[in-house]
Amino acid sequence: MSTLKVDTITGLTAAANVKFPADNIVQVLKTDDFETSAHSDFADITGLAASITPKYSTSKILVLIQCCGGVESNGSYLRLQRGGSNVALLGDSGGPVQCSAGVPRASGGEAVTTTNILFLDSPSTTSSTTYQVQVRRRDSGGNSFRLNINQDNTTSSTDKPRAASSIILIEIQQ
Repeated sequence: MSTLKVDTITGLTAAANVKFPADNIVQVLKTDDFETSAHSDFADITGLAASITPKYSTSKILVLIQCCGGVESNGSYLRLQRGGSNVALLGDSGGPVQCSAGVPRASGGEAVTTTNILFLDSPSTTSSTTYQVQVRRRDSGGNSFRLNINQDNTTSSTDKPRAASSIILIEIQQ
């Protein structure tokens, strides 16, 4: 068996892009803390987006999303987009509402639900790529869809829960 010991690895042509063996995590990005009102059509959730510039066109991007909140009337749908196009959907657009995840009804003004989206994407690019979460309420009536805040729209009450939502992008070298 051989052992290689080094203090520094410098790329021959580009020091910032030394190629390591496959399945290494190359970079991680995170954003969080926002709120939004619901929409009857899918709309961007302000603040629940992140951009990553993959170092390698063969890399996969692991998208990890946690949404904490909900709507108090019949639930909502979440959809993941990459560069304005839908990803993480099953089937065609002719059937039921196409979404990446469903958010259950938050019962009562003190309820907070947690919904996760986990998606392994192959963007096949080294250009900046933006992942955006969108929301749509199941029906047009009822309360607003809220994230990181309870249905009573209070942020300072000590007896009502709040939780942070986040999107994390992880580049995995292939």
